Amino acid sequence: MATIGLIHPVASAITEENYGYTPTYGTGFRVGKAVQADISIDTSDNALYGDDAIAEDDSSFTSGTLTLGVTDFGMTADDNLNVQAALLGNTVTTENGVKVLRSGANDVAPYVGFGFFKTKQINNVRYYEATWLYKVKFREPSESATTKGKQIQWQTPSITGNIMIVEGMSKDTWKDKALFTTEGQAITWLHTHANISDSVSKTALGTSITSAEALDPETYTSASWADTNVALIAAKAVYANQYAGQSDVDAAKTALDNAVAALVERETT
Repeated sequence: MATIGLIHPVASAITEENYGYTPTYGTGFRVGKAVQADISIDTSDNALYGDDAIAEDDSSFTSGTLTLGVTDFGMTADDNLNVQAALLGNTVTTENGVKVLRSGANDVAPYVGFGFFKTKQINNVRYYEATWLYKVKFREPSESATTKGKQIQWQTPSITGNIMIVEGMSKDTWKDKALFTTEGQAITWLHTHANISDSVSKTALGTSITSAEALDPETYTSASWADTNVALIAAKAVYANQYAGQSDVDAAKTALDNAVAALVERETT
């Protein structure tokens, strides 16, 4: 298994948290274009010895650290300061027509949910592994600058946060992972967690499925109907998948429509 790349970091501030329940998140946002995400985990390694041997062992999660590197914060220049403010609890203000990110000594960074996905290859098949960290608190990053020399030196920002558990939630949950076959599904899963609205229309796919189901298999050759049936089953699976992205929906519709168009009628005697 090989990891190929890290993509699509998203975050959302926790607006309500009650013991034993999944946190409620505000409207989420893209953090930027990811360069890397390093997760370091601390565990409580406590061994109980009996008869000069380990009888019991506890390696429970206690805390973790997330270091995130991005090409820059936000997806546009206008979002840049807003994203930093949302992660660090700073204030965005305007002075004399100039947008300013103001950091104060009493700023308190919010607790946020944070997620991303990475591309994997398993047995020569590409998959997309999405990760959601339920509770992270970022801290003000250190800054450095380098004078331009003969070659451009890209200076990309990074930010570090503490990963925490959600107390009482299903054995003190701190992370979820899911594996998908398409990028669209991974993104939709992340957006669902981060409360980012995705406008995915399945109306046209539903119409194609209804039309295909109304056809009589006995009217067509076995070979051509077999292809249509495979496309129909796949289309219905996409239609039922709440994490299917618009590209997945459109591709399923196209495959089904093409299979129906290629049906060959049986010869009548």
